[in-house]
Amino acid sequence: MPTVDLAYPFKGRWLTQNSPANRVPSHGTTLLATAFAIDLVPVSEAGRTEPITLDSLLRPEPAERFPGFGRPILAPVQGVVVRAHDTAPDHRAFRGLPSVGYAITQRRRMAAGWVELAGNHVMIETREGPVVAVCHLQRGSVQVQLGQSVRMGERASERRD
Repeated sequence: MPTVDLAYPFKGRWLTQNSPANRVPSHGTTLLATAFAIDLVPVSEAGRTEPITLDSLLRPEPAERFPGFGRPILAPVQGVVVRAHDTAPDHRAFRGLPSVGYAITQRRRMAAGWVELAGNHVMIETREGPVVAVCHLQRGSVQVQLGQSVRMGERASERRD
């Protein structure tokens, strides 16, 4: 498999969670093209995600509550858009006790396939052949179209009110 150089698909502060720099497969499985997936978590300028409260421990929270909601997402590679999807609803975040509910929805989403797990996404085929997917985007935010050539660093997704 050829090596693909990636640019960060964002500006601002983010944390890296699961990463192929730590292990391959990065998410503990080769299913659904996740072997080289990287989880990037947006944080505030202070380096924090949304604070955990009693409410967040008891019920799922709306996506717009978190620091990354609405931030522009950039193309991490140069290539051609081979898929763009942005009609899936924004998922609520499960932290604390509702994690059991999250586990149940993940099983259902896994059974439905890759698109259900990826949510809103853009896939870019590189000149070298590999396809890079940017997933979990905000509903209605994709700014590129199928067949469009993109350069590294161009906006692929941005909040639309």
